[in-house]
Amino acid sequence: GRQVEARKWYELAAAVGQPDAAMNLGCMLRDGTGGPRDEAAARRCWRAAALRGKAKAARFLGVALLAEAGAVGGGGARLGDQRQPKQQRWPTGRSTVAEGGCSGRGS
Repeated sequence: GRQVEARKWYELAAAVGQPDAAMNLGCMLRDGTGGPRDEAAARRCWRAAALRGKAKAARFLGVALLAEAGAVGGGGARLGDQRQPKQQRWPTGRSTVAEGGCSGRGS
């Protein structure tokens, strides 16, 4: 549906260096929105967006790398792993001031 179409457009825009698209594509990849989950690709997208000045993408990348290293939620748990204590869960698409969720707004 619409999420599959959105993901395709984000992929095209990210491929030509558009940082907002790369950041949002990273969120879609992390969550499995519009296609399969791919946490490694999400990190690559966030890294590309961060290198183009997107502070929110740098924050997402940092949390993802900490989670991968086991510093968030313990043991290298998969991002978004629901077995983690609530306060340590990775935000999923909802935008909050504290979590800086993937909403496509702001930097």
